[in-house]
Amino acid sequence: MLAEPASLLSDTAAGAAGAGQREGVSRTPEVVEVTEADLGEGASGGEASIVQVYASLLLGFLIQDCPASLEEAVSLLPGRTLQPVQTAIQRMLLFYVQAGAITNATRDAMVKLLQQLEALTAAPETSPPT
Repeated sequence: MLAEPASLLSDTAAGAAGAGQREGVSRTPEVVEVTEADLGEGASGGEASIVQVYASLLLGFLIQDCPASLEEAVSLLPGRTLQPVQTAIQRMLLFYVQAGAITNATRDAMVKLLQQLEALTAAPETSPPT
């Protein structure tokens, strides 16, 4: 389970003494490391959806300008397609727009990311020049 913001603040303040540390999570004043096991631990319903959405957003930004990363990511995704990634980002964007909890700049960045991902999935595979 991901740590709550309040616990992160208290854990960070007491980090030097090692207070509040859970097994599998390393904390320093600047960094909170969440392991794969933490992501699956107790994640259900809304929590699982939030993890999926933010993992999709991160993956989208990581692969948008890197064909090698794109190929690797797609090969590891179920169905070997970016469609679940795009769908999750679209859901997040719709939620934040409907809630009025997004700036125009952030909305524009997400729309641009979605357009880039759609272009990547629509682009035919080409072989490198010889």
